[in-house]
Amino acid sequence: MQIKYAIRRLHLVLTLFALFNFKVSAQQISNPARITRAIDEAKLTVLKGNTHPRARAECDQGAAPSSLGLNRILLVLQRNPEQEANLRLLLGQQQQKSSPNYHKWLTPEQFGQQFGAVDQDVHTITSWLSSHGFQINSVAKNRLIIEFSGTAGQVKDAFHTELHRYEVEGKEYWANATDPAIPTALRPVVAGIESLHNFGRKPMHRVVGGVFLPASVNNRIQSHEQGNALFTGGGGCGLNGTPCYVVGPYDFATIYNVLPLWKAASPIDGTGQTIAIVSQSNIFAPDVSYFRADFGLPKGTLNIINDGPDPGRLIGGDETESDLDVQVTGSVAKGATIDLVVSATTNTTAGVDLSALYIVDNNLAPVMSESYGA
Repeated sequence: MQIKYAIRRLHLVLTLFALFNFKVSAQQISNPARITRAIDEAKLTVLKGNTHPRARAECDQGAAPSSLGLNRILLVLQRNPEQEANLRLLLGQQQQKSSPNYHKWLTPEQFGQQFGAVDQDVHTITSWLSSHGFQINSVAKNRLIIEFSGTAGQVKDAFHTELHRYEVEGKEYWANATDPAIPTALRPVVAGIESLHNFGRKPMHRVVGGVFLPASVNNRIQSHEQGNALFTGGGGCGLNGTPCYVVGPYDFATIYNVLPLWKAASPIDGTGQTIAIVSQSNIFAPDVSYFRADFGLPKGTLNIINDGPDPGRLIGGDETESDLDVQVTGSVAKGATIDLVVSATTNTTAGVDLSALYIVDNNLAPVMSESYGA
């Protein structure tokens, strides 16, 4: 399959760039303009695989109004074959100690210069989008993502597909009914659209129940001072009523032999490092402070960064997923700074995809965490 409705998920593109930080490679890449023909709106290429599998005819409730706002659409660009080959070569060299490129990382700007689209092609594409009435929000520094906004009517005019309303399992969604199409002249650079639907991403966690411990258990003192693994049993919330085995921070540190790292003369506990977490829901920040205090962890640093409008705290698992990501990540790397990047899901794009792009584009951290599935 050429493209799996989300270019095989934007994270497959974005996670790659999380490897590139701070230093520059001396490698030079030939990168000529690839859009060499005039744009002819009558000569089109269909972007196959850009329709969500749940946008089925039996769920179709009819076309969306032309005025329906479609914000923060992501157009994904592609590398030419030479760039792709050189990128794979560089990735190998960066991990090979005998290579002059060993651990010579690239900033997003440097990556864009070597492996992204050239200015001429970006200008051609953004000018074409603008000619159809779209607002260009940004061009990613890696030069592989163009973010733009418009309406369902403009999408129909430019991409030759209608947005429809779908009812699936009692919920309503917007999605394109057919694969979009673009002028064939743009195809050498345009890979596809990240999505034209709000079926979104689903949190991967599963809530099985709760465990309640007596107030007499002094987690803060015993765990911190003795390294005890206190939470190794619980009520019958497991499968078929079996016990749950709760893994608290010091349980994890004991089971996976992290304690010696924490207690070393020069502790290895995340201090001085930053971990960025993608999110499409905000959280109640004091919950993180309570969690860390109750389990004997240092106060830590949590930065909540809103990329665009604040979606608030969402029900349905998104807030729980973000809470878990922040708390568990900080449990293992207890000295690390945690950046939670929160982006609201739009009618076309999952919030976690927008958060991932923000993290990469702003070079927030060498480590990026996400726990969402399609």
